[in-house]
Amino acid sequence: MKMDVEIIREKDGTVNAVCTAIPGCSGSGKTEEEARAALKDAIMTCIKSRVAQGLPLCVCSHDCV
Repeated sequence: MKMDVEIIREKDGTVNAVCTAIPGCSGSGKTEEEARAALKDAIMTCIKSRVAQGLPLCVCSHDCV
């Protein structure tokens, strides 16, 4: 599954990775690689939660699967 990811570099050096397809799903780290790894874990948690609640996996305007 491919999802759009936004990378945000904060002034303090922290890197945030945000999955734009899943509201509230993000990860952060000291490097982009750490942020992406944290986001990957967050995506899995978000998807499991959305499945359990009967919600769609994402809110994309396109097919992200």
